[in-house]
Amino acid sequence: MRKAAGLLAGAILLGNVVLAHAQTRPSIMPIADVRPGMRGYGLTVFEGTEPERFDVEVVGVMRNFLPRQDVILVKMNHPTLDHSGIVGGMSGSPVYLEGRLAGAVAYGWRFAKDPVAGVTPIERMLPELDRPLRGLPGATLQPLTPGPAPAKRRPRARLDRAPDFASAFRPTDGYFRRFEFGGDPDEDEDMMVPVSTPITLAGFSPQVRRALSKLLEPWGVVPLQGAGGSPGGVGRGDPPRTLVPGGGLGVQLMRGDMDATGIGTVTHVENGKFLGFGHPMMNLGEQYFPVTTARVHMFLANLQRSFKIADPIQEVGAMTQDRQAAIAGDLTKRAKMIPGSVVVHDRSTGREERFHVEMVQHRFLTPALAFSLVADAIADGTQDLADLRYVVRSKVMVSGHGTMEFEDHGWSVNGYDPFAISGIRALGAMNAVTVNPFEDVAIEGMEFDVDVTYDRDVHEVRGVHLTSDEVAPGQRVNVYVTLRPYDGAEVVRAIPVEVPDAADGTEMEIEVSSGDIAPIEQAEPESVAELIENLEQGYPATSLVVSIKLPSQGVAIRGHVVEDLPPSAIAALRPTLASETPDTFSTRRQVEHPYGHLAEGRASVTVRVRTPGTGSR
Repeated sequence: MRKAAGLLAGAILLGNVVLAHAQTRPSIMPIADVRPGMRGYGLTVFEGTEPERFDVEVVGVMRNFLPRQDVILVKMNHPTLDHSGIVGGMSGSPVYLEGRLAGAVAYGWRFAKDPVAGVTPIERMLPELDRPLRGLPGATLQPLTPGPAPAKRRPRARLDRAPDFASAFRPTDGYFRRFEFGGDPDEDEDMMVPVSTPITLAGFSPQVRRALSKLLEPWGVVPLQGAGGSPGGVGRGDPPRTLVPGGGLGVQLMRGDMDATGIGTVTHVENGKFLGFGHPMMNLGEQYFPVTTARVHMFLANLQRSFKIADPIQEVGAMTQDRQAAIAGDLTKRAKMIPGSVVVHDRSTGREERFHVEMVQHRFLTPALAFSLVADAIADGTQDLADLRYVVRSKVMVSGHGTMEFEDHGWSVNGYDPFAISGIRALGAMNAVTVNPFEDVAIEGMEFDVDVTYDRDVHEVRGVHLTSDEVAPGQRVNVYVTLRPYDGAEVVRAIPVEVPDAADGTEMEIEVSSGDIAPIEQAEPESVAELIENLEQGYPATSLVVSIKLPSQGVAIRGHVVEDLPPSAIAALRPTLASETPDTFSTRRQVEHPYGHLAEGRASVTVRVRTPGTGSR
């Protein structure tokens, strides 16, 4: 049976390659020959997997609509389009005039009552087939070989009760704003903008879908509830074995127990390569993402934006270019994906849940997708409205630099708290290492091990004191920390520390805090190894850290931290390093005290340090 399945998979792959290479360049309609009143047809999938025709009539040509790009304005005619207008997911639908390929449906107006579209000329799209690849670190292309059919996910219960992710991973920096499509919807009512690209999200809880919506909206994509990839087809026609003009096209960002796939339409297939969308998906340039065939369930008419409800079927190649005029890709290649897994242990009941996905390699998208993976896994494993503590132990494999490891703690009084998950250090560390200024590195994989316990074993730091307001240099004293546990009496913990000699004759500030907020002085890294070392440094939230602030200063420069420098040394460094001014900081002595409970907050006290040889006052 296994041998027969392998032979069948090999036959299907051979059929895909034959079909992909059978397509040659069609006769095209140059933009210079397009005239108002010309009639033709377009191809798109209205239901199932088979492309169907719709009529088009040229209204005119809009010159220089984009830099070095005209757009053909057409009116479309089809009963479905007359009702819904242009829909998200139609991007890339090929348009033929007088039997020749003229371009791809790509642009439209929000709230438009008539099905009028902007068509990207095929002349502008075809060069993307031959654009050379420069190569990307960690994002390789491999030969497309038959693999096992995607496993169906088990159904999972959901409870939409967490606060909205109003600010989770909000893309506010300039990089994200560069790629906004249309900006504020209220400002786009009178402007022709790219037809939105639906991103079908499957296996995500409602609160995580909302978070991803906030994240992906500025990239010109619209997250929708969908289903993950599965073998076989539903609806009219057999599932296609490869991409065909007018057929459904899926670009996968994540797959497995969670699935995120951008849906569009194929414009042209030629010699094992394809074009689609007629506009950027996310304007990422050269990127390698898996490409699938897609099944359309229906067109959904919407007053603000209509869209296709669709989901991916089977991987058939890789997207290699995401450009102004089109996305392009290779039907003989497979894009490398990053494996990710989460194991959630419920320590109160012994229940365990496991989640496995693959996600694309991208310096900004990968951390966001990892966030959604962890947030959704914890949401699924913690559905009780009760006091909750969690520990997240993270491992992130970095090409050429081993594994970064982190441990983060959190708690909530109302069950799962999605806001806290965005603070997991591994997520920010992924971005930091992939945008580092030293060398090209890539994320090779990630693992998250999550312990959850239904209690509120959290102790708040309420105060700190010593038995005397004056101490001597070198004296060993106890710092008494008052903590208040939930639903319990205050406790006092004595932490022995030694008064530094450098503090003589001064007032000394002593601060006690939970480990996760204790300050740590770090120098700017000089290499990826030093960057990773900085990222991994920190104290656990289950420790109390005593920080003694000294009058002397230290400097951080060239990857090193030097403490306890006298003022003369600080002054001497400045003129000799005028082009590289050192960062100065107040020197601290720190003592870590393992506490065994989750602590939060900080408190401080100031004491006088006697000058040696003087008595106490």
